[in-house]
This record gives sequence, structure tokens and C-alpha cells, in this order.
Amino acid sequence: MVLDAQIEWLRSEAAVGGYELAEQRAGVRDATYAEVAALIGASPDEIALVDVEVAGSSGKRGANGAELELEFRIVDAGVG
Repeated sequence: MVLDAQIEWLRSEAAVGGYELAEQRAGVRDATYAEVAALIGASPDEIALVDVEVAGSSGKRGANGAELELEFRIVDAGVG
């Protein structure tokens, strides 16, 4: 399922370009943030979805390298 989705994404990206595909699929991205936020009682702008490699290597830093404050919470989905 995940592999099929990744292959489909790569084929679509090759056909129309990465930025164009991201723009076309913005609604799916936005819905993902809204659904995750609803699960934990947050707003979509309080959600950061990052790759496990980014999260694992960043320690107490966010995905953009910003120092995390006490009010930040990290929720690990434990997938994989």
C-alpha cells in the first residue's frame, strides 16, 4: 500500500513536476494536518509531520532546527 502510493507519487511527479504535483495535492496535505490535529485536540498550524530520520536525529530540536520550548509536545506514531 505505502509502496504503491510512493510509486504513484513518483510517476506523477515525473509527469508534471514536483512543485506542480505538490500544488495539485495541497488539499490532501491540508486534510492530513487537520485530521492529525483533530486526533489530539490541536489546530492544524500546531502540527509538524516529519520523517523519522529528522525526528530521531534532531534531539530537542524541531524539524527546522528551532529549539523546542516546554509547551511543545512530540507525539511518536510508532509506525515502522
